[in-house]
Amino acid sequence: MNLQQFEDLYAQLIALTPDIQGVSLIANEGTVLFQTGETVADETIIGVAGAAVMRLAEHISAGLA
Repeated sequence: MNLQQFEDLYAQLIALTPDIQGVSLIANEGTVLFQTGETVADETIIGVAGAAVMRLAEHISAGLA
């Protein structure tokens, strides 16, 4: 995904749900790749939390398979 695709995705999300304040694209290891809008927390914390959620989702998915 490049920056333009990310910005297009953000615009689509805003059109669907105007309550969205910001969007971040986070790599599996927690690196924030792209970010736009207002953030309410530190970028590092967002990355770590996002990575943890992804690992949990992968674990649950593997368990259900």
